[in-house]
Amino acid sequence: MKKRFCTILMLVLFSCMAAMPAHADMGPKPSVNITVEGLQGKEYAISLIAPYEYYGPWSIEREYSEENGAKESWDAFKAYKDADGYNFLGYWVDCDSKNQMNWDYMSPPKFKVIIWVKENNTCLVSDPMERYAFDSYYVATVNAAGDGMQIRKSYDYTWEIISFVCRVLVTIAIELAVAWLFGWRNKQEQKVLLYTNVVTQLALNVVLNAVNYYRGCVMFSFAFVTLELVVFLVEGIVYSKKLPRVTSSGKKRSVWAYALFANAFSYLAGFELAKWIPGIF
Repeated sequence: MKKRFCTILMLVLFSCMAAMPAHADMGPKPSVNITVEGLQGKEYAISLIAPYEYYGPWSIEREYSEENGAKESWDAFKAYKDADGYNFLGYWVDCDSKNQMNWDYMSPPKFKVIIWVKENNTCLVSDPMERYAFDSYYVATVNAAGDGMQIRKSYDYTWEIISFVCRVLVTIAIELAVAWLFGWRNKQEQKVLLYTNVVTQLALNVVLNAVNYYRGCVMFSFAFVTLELVVFLVEGIVYSKKLPRVTSSGKKRSVWAYALFANAFSYLAGFELAKWIPGIF
């Protein structure tokens, strides 16, 4: 019965994945987000120059379009000659009313940040850099003299750690509560449930965080479905060996039904909690 149940679940999973339409160039792409400090109140433009002549739809031959921004910004970037051979590929953001650029479609993996300041017609250029995550965040701080800048990574690791811990703790609490409803209430049973959930939830969330960090939300979604199934199977196997299936009163309990229900309930509860605490789930 257990093998048949697992086989059906696997077939459902693969059927769902096979039914998903496949389109070329669909879904989120790696992005580079630059926040500029030190130029508030000034008109400037920001772009990335890269050691390529072509990258995705961007190229040194790309023509100017007024929909993209001011012609003078375009001319300044086109006129800049980099000593290392980095090129302007045709994407930029005019920052007269905002201090941020988000290159979210086919951003180059290697680049320099370049800022053109309109006031003195000067280009400030960073050292060579590389994307460090699927969504890479940086802060560019221009010095008081306006003739140089420093770049630092600004990924919010602290919030990632907090959200990681919260996800693990909430999931474990939910699954222990469900186990209580199923009748596994004594100290030894709760210990088995606790240890198993700590291991599976830590492993699950570490892998999912890594997938999201390096590959983005689309791969995260595929990994999440697959790994949740793996967690269900692992927990079911452990519980079938470690938890009693018959209560002292003679009532039978299904460890597989519990594992399925507990994981499904924590999954749905996570979605609901995400509405109240965005960013944690």
